[in-house]
Amino acid sequence: MRKLVSVFLMFVILLSSTAYSFAEDGFSVQNAVIKVDEGILSINIAVPYFEGFKNSDEINRQIRNIVADFIGDIRAVSKSLEEYRNELIESGEEPFDWNTMLIINYDYSKNGDILSLKLDVYSYEGGAHGMSYIYPFTVNTKTGEIYTFKSLFKENTNSNEIITKLILDEIEKNQDMYFFDDYKETIENKDGEYNYYIDGDKLVIYFDLYDIAPYAAGMPKFTIDADDIKELLKDEVYNSIKDGKERGIISYNGADINSSSKIIYDDQNMPLVPLRIIAETLGYTVDWNRKDGAIVNGNIVKVGKVVNGVTYVPIEYFTEVLGENVVFDTSSSGELLIKLYSKTGYEDNLNRLITKFELPMTAEDAVNMYAEAVKTRNGAVQYGLMSDELRTEKYNEFNELWFVTGTSSPWVDSYEIENTGDNSYKIVFHLKTSVPTDVITTTVNVKLIQDGEYWRISSIEEI
Repeated sequence: MRKLVSVFLMFVILLSSTAYSFAEDGFSVQNAVIKVDEGILSINIAVPYFEGFKNSDEINRQIRNIVADFIGDIRAVSKSLEEYRNELIESGEEPFDWNTMLIINYDYSKNGDILSLKLDVYSYEGGAHGMSYIYPFTVNTKTGEIYTFKSLFKENTNSNEIITKLILDEIEKNQDMYFFDDYKETIENKDGEYNYYIDGDKLVIYFDLYDIAPYAAGMPKFTIDADDIKELLKDEVYNSIKDGKERGIISYNGADINSSSKIIYDDQNMPLVPLRIIAETLGYTVDWNRKDGAIVNGNIVKVGKVVNGVTYVPIEYFTEVLGENVVFDTSSSGELLIKLYSKTGYEDNLNRLITKFELPMTAEDAVNMYAEAVKTRNGAVQYGLMSDELRTEKYNEFNELWFVTGTSSPWVDSYEIENTGDNSYKIVFHLKTSVPTDVITTTVNVKLIQDGEYWRISSIEEI
């Protein structure tokens, strides 16, 4: 009987996976897609999945954590908004027309042994405007070191003072941009641990929304040429990025496509993007004739304009007419960039199972979600409910299980939850097999902690 329980807890589900193609140096990246459209809620996520270098699994783990947390948050908010909207309707009041939205995408550059990745997140939860975030990762693909800002520099240098002065001097030169009165104190209190990513041969230091300037200012960015701080940077960092090229105007699945194309503007100062290079990159066939103009996959393009033999269209042609994932971004210098992503890509069970994840508002909700996720064998939700520390401890176990826990036999038929006090709960799982007389139970103690407005599982112990 005990053996059956052990098999239930540890059985590994083997699933088929997409074959990878590796570059000569082993570096590989695939585009992973999560898309949800449920009326009040829309989710459009494109994130990378890396292989072939040291610590690629750790980068993937951190990306998955970010995705899980944002999906869990937007679903919790969407649920609350929908309940409130229904209350307004039932009371005869005018309901609001807010919808919630989560967009995550990325780009990266790889120069020598240095990979610098930037995740861009936009979350709209109702109200005047949404919130934007950047999550950067810079890693040495040879050694596996994940660099903090300070660790880019040689020891026993005054890099902190020099970088801070460069930032403050740049702000002084831009008096037309408004900063909070205490911006200098905020910058100095960073103590050299700045948010950053690498763009070609430049370090890009950025500050979050509301950090040193109001929302309208966006995320202030400051670029520093590697050559200007050559004596401060570690040799392996400088030698890798010194000849790097800045991200191009168009990228596909995070990588620059080395196009010489440009963006133009119409009479209303709205941006227009080059049709052919984008459409062909996304897999479409583009033709042209004098009578009809541009034709994509046999369909006449009815919008846009031709300038110097190049057809330009609004970005909405790709997003609304063709249904593609094409978005604008801004470079470190403030210029518009175009990012393209395939609509399908690498898929695993975490991406498939995490789409319904919702962060719990109460401890009771958390333990009930966990028990139900065990019953339904949803390892993604179980993992999403965990604290950061417990995720770190359990990630490899869940990843090896492809985020599908349990077995087809025995399976969890039901469970009972008992509040044992001090945010602790005992869960008794009742298991069944194809043999009706088999009676199996397994018991776990679950401890919960509050993390902001949500609750997390901090420990799980089998009794």
